[in-house]
Amino acid sequence: MAFKEILCDIGYKEEIDFFHQMKLFDKFFCDFVFPTNRVIFEVQGDYWHANPMFYPYNPERPEQDLNHIQLKNIKKDKAKEAYLWKRGWMLIPVWEYDVYHNKMPIKQAVKKILSYNL
Repeated sequence: MAFKEILCDIGYKEEIDFFHQMKLFDKFFCDFVFPTNRVIFEVQGDYWHANPMFYPYNPERPEQDLNHIQLKNIKKDKAKEAYLWKRGWMLIPVWEYDVYHNKMPIKQAVKKILSYNL
């Protein structure tokens, strides 16, 4: 909900500019979907998706540093991004830490990304 507040603070309106938890292609639920721009913002939990700032790992051998849930989520995240990319959508991951601690840079990034994808 904190990311939704950021979007609303910028001036975007839910159900007009973006949709929260929208299902795409009868395959994936996506966190924040901007259909006009074909952009999706996915808020990724630091623990569950292994934010490298807190859970550094060797990309060559991630199983050495991460647990099975984190490995599974990383694999699903990559597959989801690839699937959506092939269908003309841009998926932007947003870390939980940044939502709570870096609101201004997030706001600037969101505005910039959406201004390029009109």
